[in-house]
Amino acid sequence: MARYLFFADGEPTQLSTSYEPAALVHGSPIEDPEEGPFAGNTMTRFDSIGHRVVEVVEDVTARAPLPDEVTGLAIRPGVPVMTVQRTMWTTLRPVQATDIVIAADRYLLSYRIPVTWPT
Repeated sequence: MARYLFFADGEPTQLSTSYEPAALVHGSPIEDPEEGPFAGNTMTRFDSIGHRVVEVVEDVTARAPLPDEVTGLAIRPGVPVMTVQRTMWTTLRPVQATDIVIAADRYLLSYRIPVTWPT
């Protein structure tokens, strides 16, 4: 498990907790997500040990913040948060699941979705 707190313009904007299967990463060169030649790049890290990410799924919701999120994000109680549950998949299995909590008043979620037409 890895936990992160992200800032923009000096303000906390996002809490992130990531989980990776111990059976895949334990004892491997990518065991520590912040060490090694591919630190911080999940897709490249897993590709380097033969597990290519082919899909990322994100489920986004909004809700009231939990007490520790109010503190961590330095928001007033009742200011909504957006939650993103992100899962990175190979063709066979998930390789990382991440729970992201975003201060809704400090963030814009913008998605670009490519459209593929049959040829």
